[in-house]
Amino acid sequence: MMLWNRPKHDDARTHVHHGPDHARSDALHGEHLLPLPVLDRGVYDSLAEELDNPTGALQFATLFARMLPERIAGIEEAFRSQDSEAAVVAILSLNVSASMVGARRLAEYSSVALDLVTDPTSHAALVDRLRALAGEFQSALAGIIR
Repeated sequence: MMLWNRPKHDDARTHVHHGPDHARSDALHGEHLLPLPVLDRGVYDSLAEELDNPTGALQFATLFARMLPERIAGIEEAFRSQDSEAAVVAILSLNVSASMVGARRLAEYSSVALDLVTDPTSHAALVDRLRALAGEFQSALAGIIR
């Protein structure tokens, strides 16, 4: 699985590949997420359109945001108890819901998290990053509620 793509303007002859550990570190810390919006209004607006109910979309997104700490605590607990299956289920659930509400960075990073479930050395940093991204999303959502 490729974790990154070389930019189109990058010349392959000058590209320095730092190996899988460097790519893993970049993925773990989420540097590749910066071009993605925290809250993709197009996805959020599509949800409202599909539901034919802007208020329902806002309620779903608000509930999702409110439950983020609990969801991430569940992932952390699964890691702590070394229950890979529970971690995968919790991360997949987070990924699907984040995708539905337009939490693009959170959705993308939860995909990265799935690749790191079997790497216990990454779990603490992964949970910390999920919490930071959850906070970003909560702030972005609060911005459209005002």
